[in-house]
Amino acid sequence: MSEKEKELLRKAKDGDEGSFEILMKENYQRIFQLAYRLMKNEDDAYELTSDTFLRAYQNLNRFRGDSSFFTYLYRICLNLGINRLKKKRLTLSLGERDFPTARGVLEEERNEKLREAIELAIQSLPPRERVVFILKEKEDKKIKEIAQILNLKEGTVKATYFQAVKKLRHSLKEWL
Repeated sequence: MSEKEKELLRKAKDGDEGSFEILMKENYQRIFQLAYRLMKNEDDAYELTSDTFLRAYQNLNRFRGDSSFFTYLYRICLNLGINRLKKKRLTLSLGERDFPTARGVLEEERNEKLREAIELAIQSLPPRERVVFILKEKEDKKIKEIAQILNLKEGTVKATYFQAVKKLRHSLKEWL
């Protein structure tokens, strides 16, 4: 954590809302991107981002500074997002939509259908597997980083990632 960030956090903990606002502005875009990847809906992503910063502000005195402030926000966003996804129980099945075969279809159309199938398959994963997969593949995080963010053992993260990939391969077998 940088000295600037430490100073802003100290001031924010002492009640300086301007310091918290600076921290929020510095981290807003990255947290929103994570929220959007989790929720796949702009309105839900904005709401999740707002709730993340509100929760961080309300619990600021609990933040010990063992990690960067961004990591703290990231964990809050993931936890809130997972809880929302569990509540929604978005159980989309690939069988609900028929995707045309590649025969006679332009390659560009096929690629678009493949992207849709991949996104649908990712959204059909259980929340923990989805989060681990997104962090690893879309956020380009290392297993060790994911373990820290989610407060899991590295072996658990590896196993969860393996299960996610296995399920995605099965869901997308017609495309592979």
